[in-house]
Amino acid sequence: MKEYIGNTEQFAENECRKIRIGKKKLLVWRTKEGFYATREECPHQGVSFECTKLTGTMMPSNPNEFEYGMDGLVLRCPWHKWEFDVRTGEPLFGTETKTIKTFPVSVEDNKVFVEVT
Repeated sequence: MKEYIGNTEQFAENECRKIRIGKKKLLVWRTKEGFYATREECPHQGVSFECTKLTGTMMPSNPNEFEYGMDGLVLRCPWHKWEFDVRTGEPLFGTETKTIKTFPVSVEDNKVFVEVT
């Protein structure tokens, strides 16, 4: 089911907007790359991501090298700092197997839609 959730200007970059469709609570994120929707809670212990800002993270690199990447695409749990890719819901760097449920988002004529099944 595709639901209209607002116009593009109603979403600030790197922040989320909480929406509810039926019984599902979602967070819709606007990034430099586009819009993404995730489940509201961390799959680890259920804390809400609502007040979380998207960040980047330290990327795998050689010893004594420090590379920052994925700026504005990392969703970090406020309790235990687990990190997920907001685009896919996948945990970063294979440290965990739990994923965040994601939902397809589309933009048509500045109107944002999320698809919930």
